[in-house]
Amino acid sequence: MKTLVALSGGPKSLVTAWLLKKQGMQVRGIYFDLFSDEAHRERIHEFEKRLGITIQMVEGGESLQKVLQGEWNRAVQTGFEPDFRGAFFQKYLFPRLIQIRRELGFDRIATGHSVNIQEDPSLRIGRMMMGADLHFDSMVSLLGIPKEETFGLLAPIGSIPETMLKRLTEETAPLQLTSMFEFDWGTLRDFFDSKDATPYQKIYQVLTTDGSLLGNLERSGLRMGESFVDPQGGEDKRYRMLDVRPSEEKVFVQLDQKIHSTEVHFFEGLWFSREDLGIQIIEVGMLWKKRKRPVPLRLMQYEGGAFKGVLLEPISGSDSDLFKGDSVLWCSGAEVLGGAKVLRVK
Repeated sequence: MKTLVALSGGPKSLVTAWLLKKQGMQVRGIYFDLFSDEAHRERIHEFEKRLGITIQMVEGGESLQKVLQGEWNRAVQTGFEPDFRGAFFQKYLFPRLIQIRRELGFDRIATGHSVNIQEDPSLRIGRMMMGADLHFDSMVSLLGIPKEETFGLLAPIGSIPETMLKRLTEETAPLQLTSMFEFDWGTLRDFFDSKDATPYQKIYQVLTTDGSLLGNLERSGLRMGESFVDPQGGEDKRYRMLDVRPSEEKVFVQLDQKIHSTEVHFFEGLWFSREDLGIQIIEVGMLWKKRKRPVPLRLMQYEGGAFKGVLLEPISGSDSDLFKGDSVLWCSGAEVLGGAKVLRVK
């Protein structure tokens, strides 16, 4: 089997290439040259010798910059938090790998993502399965891949326990170069903010969800979930930002201890393993970054295919860390059916 392996220079992608080579696969590495660093290129040639595989270098800095700039522009226009990590995987890395796989006539794609994938040949899809060690961020990073393309993914890292991964990492330690591709996504957001903060430099009206005006707030950047202290009520009246609308210059907040959510509306949803998008109602478990235990949700389609979910166990207070633009996963037992971003929470 001919397999492309995206190599970052970090331990996971190197272990992935090493494992697949040991299994007798025909492996070719792909390294996206994002920083035009000569030292990195020299190390890539060293990896070629040590791993015994060909590594193809692909220029990619300019196209990645366009993707990240586009994500920033979207965030400015909509009031969502920029999701640079998601944009990188969903709009840059995997689309490029899929294109290269087709051009070279390879069978599969592998990266260092730690997601369990079980092939379903009858449907030609890969089912996303939760393992004992749930790497939530990695699962979300695959949400932008078309369902039919998941059949072409290999996930050797997702198929081994964390303890074994650490041991294998130690065995390949001489090959590691973990600094080659280590984006600090938060720092990247601060970079764009400082570079072009004008769209955020506004005086926002701060309103409660029932429309009561609490006052004004002048800021250059707002984040969902931030605290807001009512200047008239003191520390006893602490609110959380539930929605930011830059075009209307409004921020909607709710008392922290009174947040009680029963309904979630989604956008940019993707199903991994249910063939029929005409399903009207289905009960799933919902997972998100700050909540590792699934919350029961009755998921339904409305208004031409948009998704909304009614929470069977309403969440409140500090558990209600679901905000505009956040990503969630929908699961049934150990199978992840898909996921989406949050449009609003009621």
